[in-house]
Amino acid sequence: VAKTWAQEHIKAGDEIVLGFAKLADLRYGENPHQRGSVFADPLQTGGIVNARQLHGIDLSFTNLLDADAAWTTVSDFTEPAVAVIKHTNPCGLAVHDDQPTAYRRAFEGDSVSAYGGIVGFNRKVTAATAEAMRGVLYHIIVAPEYEPAALEVLKKRKQLRILQADPASGAGESVDIRVVSGGALIQTADDIEEEPSSWEVVTKRAPTTSELSDLAFAWRA
Repeated sequence: VAKTWAQEHIKAGDEIVLGFAKLADLRYGENPHQRGSVFADPLQTGGIVNARQLHGIDLSFTNLLDADAAWTTVSDFTEPAVAVIKHTNPCGLAVHDDQPTAYRRAFEGDSVSAYGGIVGFNRKVTAATAEAMRGVLYHIIVAPEYEPAALEVLKKRKQLRILQADPASGAGESVDIRVVSGGALIQTADDIEEEPSSWEVVTKRAPTTSELSDLAFAWRA
């Protein structure tokens, strides 16, 4: 339904009216001289805007941008994934069935930039993962769930915001809107489903199963 709505409206050139509902005013926008607020799309559920804050001080404009980058990144993976975000971009990203291992590998992607960053998980955060995160300052953690023991460890961090989020869904999910001077650019979202087994090999040597798995991860990353 979401794709049909976006494709029909964009192709037809209709006038598009977006009815966002204000949730809260922020202390300021990206910079102190800018005003900022957070709005919800009434046609959507889930996503960072509707996340439940379990711990920490109020979120800022930039916090929400970074948290969304973390949540949307890990949500693209079906495998257990961890992303460490700095300034809306992943400085580390990893998948592994063992969550602490996935976290450590994501952290090692750029352990310097990880300081003061945001961490996203697409699985319930375990106590073992919370212990693995000790010693590194993070401003936000976002995940679908948390083990009670993990929350006990994480809530000891006064500067940490803990968010519990659900995948975004609804009629507006597949629309990407970019405001530019004089108007806006609107397109359907880049959410194509990829099936590596259907890829055409054009090299003399076909990739091994392990190499194909790495290529699939790299393509999605």
